[in-house]
Amino acid sequence: MDFFLRGRENLSHIRRGIAYESLVGHRDYAAKRHLHRSVIADTAAHPPYQHEHVSEEIFYILEGRAEYRFGGQIVSAGPGEVVFIPSGIRHAEITYFTPTMTYLTIRTAEPGDEPCCCGGDRTMHGEVNREGT
Repeated sequence: MDFFLRGRENLSHIRRGIAYESLVGHRDYAAKRHLHRSVIADTAAHPPYQHEHVSEEIFYILEGRAEYRFGGQIVSAGPGEVVFIPSGIRHAEITYFTPTMTYLTIRTAEPGDEPCCCGGDRTMHGEVNREGT
């Protein structure tokens, strides 16, 4: 088994106003987890969108502060704090309290589930995300 240290890469994958940097995923043969860094440069311009998926998600906030509403809960989180989104819970109703946000997303990889937002690396292993990349 290979172990690696990955440094900062370019945040070249941009979707819905968020720049994503995949840190560990299918390209690294991580079959059950995905880790990426997300940067929202202008939270006022970021349109939250409601969605759900089979995967569990954990957001670890690096910079900024926001309030997340999901599953009948309201969770406010800032640097060093964690937000856990269980499987199948509709989420992404967010109020931002800072002009920018940077956070890590740790997400499970579930068979048949939609790829992660920066899931383009799945094409390396024969999977194609919904955008066809």
